[in-house]
Amino acid sequence: MSGKSRLLPAANDECKKLKRDIKNKLRRELAKLHNQVTKEEATHANATAKLQEERFDNKLKSLEQVLKEKKAGIANDSSSK
Repeated sequence: MSGKSRLLPAANDECKKLKRDIKNKLRRELAKLHNQVTKEEATHANATAKLQEERFDNKLKSLEQVLKEKKAGIANDSSSK
């Protein structure tokens, strides 16, 4: 067997190892990115829910104020009669 033919299997094995290492590294990076996106999506969903809750609270306060004013107006109307 010549020196060249002995190098080919070793080079082929090294190539396979490098390919496997690169795939594993890419999988780990992809998993990290996936986790990061998942966290950002959860953060966005929480922020959206909080904003909706604040809007609802503001609307509720506004409606409660209108109701108070209407009750006060009705009370004033009946006391002036």
